[in-house]
Amino acid sequence: MGTPNRLIDIIPNQLENYPREDALCDKKDGKWQKFSTSEIKTIIDKFSLGLLKMGFQPSDKFAIISTNRTEWNFVDLGILQMGGVDVPLYPNMSTEDYEYIFNDAEVKLVFVEDLEIYKKVEKVRPKVKSLKEIYTFDQIEGKKHWKEILENADNTLEERLKKIESSILPTDLATLIYTSGTTGTPKGVILSHQNIISNINSLTKIIPISKER
Repeated sequence: MGTPNRLIDIIPNQLENYPREDALCDKKDGKWQKFSTSEIKTIIDKFSLGLLKMGFQPSDKFAIISTNRTEWNFVDLGILQMGGVDVPLYPNMSTEDYEYIFNDAEVKLVFVEDLEIYKKVEKVRPKVKSLKEIYTFDQIEGKKHWKEILENADNTLEERLKKIESSILPTDLATLIYTSGTTGTPKGVILSHQNIISNINSLTKIIPISKER
């Protein structure tokens, strides 16, 4: 595999050329948990297959509202791999902003970090016709957990996923980043895979990065 030109190429490229046992690390309850490149790829694939099994289609929009954590990466890349579009939002945004953005982007699913954010999203849910469900990253009793989508993965859809992956162009929409709305209602900034990858490639010319560090 050559230099990645889509976000969904990054993990396969690392798996082929620079596989690591600690490709992604996170601290839970004071203890570090590590994910190898292979484990990350498996989780992402299962998540993509789970979304397809649920009937979601390329170009569907999915919101993520969370601070930095491993689940953010899994969900983000799993969405992109099946042709979906991420709509990342700040946890401290108002319920009014959530309602506006969900409707403007026609968000289908929302992934939230914890119960506090869940309650904010649940409050506006009746006002968003496109919203089908809310999933949590924290394990919360009575709420749908993001791993339920992994468990819904259907391996018979692997060929379909491969076709979708191969059809995704570097210029295709990857994410909608909404502005703060300080000059009016938030505006969705359209960013392609290429837009973000070009930033990464530019940084490698400034910051010395190698497989050793």
